[in-house]
Amino acid sequence: MPKKDLSIWEGTGLPDYEDWHMFSVDSLDMTQPEIEGWIEACKKEAWVHEQMGKREDEHQEYNKAVARYFWRRCDTLRDYLKILEKDLDDDDKRVKDAAEWQDVLIKNVSCDILKRDDIARTYAVCLGYEDKIDWKLVNAAIIARWSPSGLSYIKNLAWKLAP
Repeated sequence: MPKKDLSIWEGTGLPDYEDWHMFSVDSLDMTQPEIEGWIEACKKEAWVHEQMGKREDEHQEYNKAVARYFWRRCDTLRDYLKILEKDLDDDDKRVKDAAEWQDVLIKNVSCDILKRDDIARTYAVCLGYEDKIDWKLVNAAIIARWSPSGLSYIKNLAWKLAP
């Protein structure tokens, strides 16, 4: 019997993290439990081939190669999941930071000793959290204290000051 080419079982068969994330998480909208299920399926496949690789027959090397492939795939998916969890934790922290800056900004607006230039500096920091800030609420507070033109002044200065 001719020897099988086992080189197809080298590597993991997975793209790099960025491509994997774009395809699996963004496009397919895979959730953490689904990814964990994928990892479990790889572990089961690896275990089955590992057991079959213990038999001394013409398929032994093939089964060992396939088992190693699925163990590597499992390890890579676990690494990807750790990165994904860290990214999600960072996003949760970003939401919390944005909420704190939003509270500071609204409190500062109500503080009579602070002027529009002071508010613009805090507003500039909040621009870094643009998608996490309730801008309608913030802008309404500024308009209530000053006016629509006061809001315009603060926004223009904030954009100049923003990092």
